[in-house]
Amino acid sequence: MAASLIEGIGDACVQFASNTVEFNGIKLSDDLRKLLFDLQSACSDANEQAIKAFLNKDISLAENVRKLRGKIESTYLSIEQLAKDSSVDLMPQILSAVSFLRQIYEISVDMADLVV
Repeated sequence: MAASLIEGIGDACVQFASNTVEFNGIKLSDDLRKLLFDLQSACSDANEQAIKAFLNKDISLAENVRKLRGKIESTYLSIEQLAKDSSVDLMPQILSAVSFLRQIYEISVDMADLVV
């Protein structure tokens, strides 16, 4: 089970990377770039905590993964609002990239749930 979750995270990372390559040469606003970085950092933290929680059977660390949901959702909504101000061609790419980050978070939650 854990192996398939890790594979799912890897797949979402590849998809996210593919989407970001499409941004090559496109200038995102500083606010949007900051929010995307914040979301990526939060998802990465959740992933790291979930793996540590799983390997160490640490319930409190696993619970911390779920507690990141508010930050993830808030950042997502802010990105969505800023993306609306982007060009029509760019908005789907931004939302697609964000979707893959959210998948990474959700899979991290699933892995953390295996601790209990």
